[in-house]
Amino acid sequence: KEIRLIQDSGLFDAQYYLETYRHVALAGADPLIHFLEVGAAENYNPSPLFNTSLYLKMNPDVALKGLNPLVHYLTQGPDKPPLPFDPDPYLRLDPDVPESGIDPVTHHTHHGYHEDQLLSFSDISNDRNFSVDRETILVVCHDATRTGAPVLGLNLVQGLVGRYNVVALLLGGGPLSDEFRRAGAAVLTLSKLRGNPVLTHQVVDQLCKRYRFKFALVNSIESRIVLPVLGNHFVPAISLIHEFSANTRPRDAFRNALFWSSEVVFSAKLTLEGVFSEYPDLRERSAHILP
Repeated sequence: KEIRLIQDSGLFDAQYYLETYRHVALAGADPLIHFLEVGAAENYNPSPLFNTSLYLKMNPDVALKGLNPLVHYLTQGPDKPPLPFDPDPYLRLDPDVPESGIDPVTHHTHHGYHEDQLLSFSDISNDRNFSVDRETILVVCHDATRTGAPVLGLNLVQGLVGRYNVVALLLGGGPLSDEFRRAGAAVLTLSKLRGNPVLTHQVVDQLCKRYRFKFALVNSIESRIVLPVLGNHFVPAISLIHEFSANTRPRDAFRNALFWSSEVVFSAKLTLEGVFSEYPDLRERSAHILP
């Protein structure tokens, strides 16, 4: 049972183990059996992704009970993180991990998983009230402050909850967060998505798989980071643009937003003309004006 568990986890690298502990290879021993019976007790690492001695230091009860640290992590680790654990995106999500000197698995167990729990959506609210008879849509706002675009986003949610199940993804907090909930939306506030396309891809990817959105309203050019992954899932995305292109950076922000959007709605003719003036090659792009 333990052998199968470790094999399925992807956290045991036989080649690494034999090259690191050459006496095991010279003895002709099975590397996984050796790790289970001898290596773990000698603080041998099963792969570059799991630091046995550090895990035992952070979990002294495991050593006192004589438990295998990797098996403990896979079966009794904090909150039992979902397996298999993929260290590559985790390292890209948190570039400080390599500099910390802690291997990604241990860091994920003791820090990352507890700090964020982003992919479990444990903090999303109100979706238990969704009706199976209604289709589900996504509304994205760059924050929940009492300013123009978030207020518009709230108004949209209030007008749509009677027809759809509405998931509101807020890329920043603010006093309107509770108003989105009171309106009947399932709200997920994740400020760490802003400026982090890798994390955004993982979160929106799981949202799309969980809710199968009919379409998405992406409110403000500042929410454009969600557009590529919505496109990858063939979720029609309607971008609501209020900003002037001359005041928005990077310079290709509008080009990328228009590329990934199914439809684009500008709040004024002036903002539309500003974009087409900056990007004359986009004038053939279909766009709408809705004050």
